[in-house]
Amino acid sequence: MALRSHHAPHFDGYTLYRGSRTEPLDAEPAWATDWLDGETLAFLVDFMDRDEVAFRVYYQDAVSPPPSGFAPDAVIAEHAVDVAVLVPSTFDQVDWHPEAFIENLRPRRVILGHWEDFFRPVEEPAESIRLTDLGHFERRLEHVFEGDWWRPDRWTEFTFPRS
Repeated sequence: MALRSHHAPHFDGYTLYRGSRTEPLDAEPAWATDWLDGETLAFLVDFMDRDEVAFRVYYQDAVSPPPSGFAPDAVIAEHAVDVAVLVPSTFDQVDWHPEAFIENLRPRRVILGHWEDFFRPVEEPAESIRLTDLGHFERRLEHVFEGDWWRPDRWTEFTFPRS
């Protein structure tokens, strides 16, 4: 299920790379300014076992101001989120992130995504993205979430039991 979302500002209320393309690119962008934000979506992904939800994942790739990016309450009431992928990058540019998403999704586990500085070469060790106090985000998450959570390094693989 695609969920209408929004991209939070990058800093001081300013969002970089606004815009959409009308034509596909012929090659991967060479510059960061060539990556336009387009329409921002979050996703609720159900892995099915016949007619039953066996495992549910919420995926967010950009911080959004609540309730933008929320999953419908009725859908969550039927089956809570097994794993929520939440973004700490630029979380301080909106109110109540991650708190509002934890309340909306009621996840069993949380994985932090899009926390690393993607302007560094992939061969170098991952570091927190600039202008984000990752420790502050993690403390806020721990204040409202009692389950397991991870800030994985690149190429980390997870295996979870079915719900």
